[in-house]
Amino acid sequence: MPATRPFDRRADDLGSIVALDALERRLGSVAARLAGTRFEYTRDDKCITAVSPWGNVMRCYAPRPCFGRMRLGMPYVAFVNRNPDQTQREYVPGRDAYAG
Repeated sequence: MPATRPFDRRADDLGSIVALDALERRLGSVAARLAGTRFEYTRDDKCITAVSPWGNVMRCYAPRPCFGRMRLGMPYVAFVNRNPDQTQREYVPGRDAYAG
């Protein structure tokens, strides 16, 4: 990962549906190479929360009923206004998928 690459953060929270065990193995395999960046990941009983080297947050879930028939995909993207007095989040219509 180039150390000189500028901070490239697009969204505040991305949701993804994937196979969690395989994802956790892949994240673990690159952790040492991404040392010194913002990269990190944690797993709890709901999801894996991964932070990209530039600070983007992705919450990765196994397929579950709240996502309907979706088995692989991105059920939501949340953006937060940088003005601390005005916070706005946008979700996929009809889904209360945000787990934060």
